[in-house]
Amino acid sequence: ELFLRFNANVRVMCVVDRDFEDVLHSLASHPLLYLTDGNSLETYAFNLPCLIKLISVVLGGFPISPPDLLRALTDVLRQVYAIRVANEKLRWNMGGLCFTRYVSVVGTQVQFDSEGFTKAYLQKNRKFKDKTEFDSVLAECLRSLPLDSTRNIRGHDLCELLLLLIRRLRRGRQFGNSETLEGVLLGTVEVCDLETHPLFQKIKDFRSANNTSETIVANRAEGSR
Repeated sequence: ELFLRFNANVRVMCVVDRDFEDVLHSLASHPLLYLTDGNSLETYAFNLPCLIKLISVVLGGFPISPPDLLRALTDVLRQVYAIRVANEKLRWNMGGLCFTRYVSVVGTQVQFDSEGFTKAYLQKNRKFKDKTEFDSVLAECLRSLPLDSTRNIRGHDLCELLLLLIRRLRRGRQFGNSETLEGVLLGTVEVCDLETHPLFQKIKDFRSANNTSETIVANRAEGSR
């Protein structure tokens, strides 16, 4: 409906989070609509250089090395994402449940109780009787997730998990909430790195073609679909 208000000559780019689009294909194509390269803006910081900066500059050190932290985050977050995708595919519209309650840190090892989370998630939404069906869809979702790690995690989940790990392992560096951490994490992204991504190449081309800096409208309601 938003796009119907613009005439064909309007100079605007509408950028939305990709979210589950790789799996659900629920958005109709439109010349004014552009998707983030990963599932959300925060995924532009989901890489080794950004984690190195976060650990060395912001946290002043961390007991888990940046490569190991990236692997641990990827392992947990892709499982959580697959569970969310299964809910979307089944169209059960289940209410959320805090997944970090099922994350444990033993020494520097990060573990996720996927089975426990799934059980509690289904019980909360009165769907436990359908667990066999859910497990089958979940297994297929895990097999079919994109190889690109920025497309099999959610930005809010990333910051929630990072916040938990910082509170457990780096207590001298505290953040009030995950939204604050989101801003800090995005601050680790370099402009020169963004320019390599297709979306930002399109933004540069758009600005150049229209010779204006007033070009971007961003709708960032992650998880609204």
